[in-house]
Amino acid sequence: MLARPPQEVVDALGAMTREHVEIEALLAWLSEPWAAIRGEPERRDSFRDLPAASARLEGLFRSHLASEEAIVFPAVRALLSPEAQADVAREIRGRAPK
Repeated sequence: MLARPPQEVVDALGAMTREHVEIEALLAWLSEPWAAIRGEPERRDSFRDLPAASARLEGLFRSHLASEEAIVFPAVRALLSPEAQADVAREIRGRAPK
């Protein structure tokens, strides 16, 4: 039987799911200019939207990680068995880029 998480956790997970959509879209958009600049650093001035988009990504990551640390991870430790926690950890690691 799974424990029902508090509403704060449910709300945080919903917000984080929405953040993932924006984070992934920004990463997809930013990957091309970052790659271009990596290959030709002198082109950095041609990407005028890059600083604002990069700052937006940083802000999203900061907020997202803060919610994970303050709300989600403590709930995982409190509500899930060690076996379920291990399953979650494996799933997260499986999503990481290789």
